[in-house]
Amino acid sequence: MRGVRQRLAWARRGSVSIEFAILATLMLMLIFAIISFGVQFGARLVATQAASEGARASVAGLTAAERTSLANTAVTNLLTRYGGLASTRQVVVTPIGNPVTRVDVTVTLDISRFGLQRLATLVPAMTNRPSATVSVQVGGYY
Repeated sequence: MRGVRQRLAWARRGSVSIEFAILATLMLMLIFAIISFGVQFGARLVATQAASEGARASVAGLTAAERTSLANTAVTNLLTRYGGLASTRQVVVTPIGNPVTRVDVTVTLDISRFGLQRLATLVPAMTNRPSATVSVQVGGYY
């Protein structure tokens, strides 16, 4: 009886390391998926905040060119505080109406060059180019 128990105990030793290898792999995938989602979600929030700041600043302009310049400056000033996102941005300012009654500011960021975005395959619903559009009314109330 004792020999059977010793053989069973010896046979179980390897199973613990196999279980650990499987579970550790799954846990690491889950942790990296959470980190990747956090980076992508944070970039989306930054794009929304930058578009809001650009739209807010564009209201002060009198011409379409001045509104575009003010929006670009506001977006650049905000994104330089986020460590490298200013160089990966695309800002589109669209005046709407004649005369202009509304301005749409769209900010698109490219976060594919950051190292963690190689893990984006773990969260396929998110994009490496988060974008946000904010509309603001120009002028007084109608």
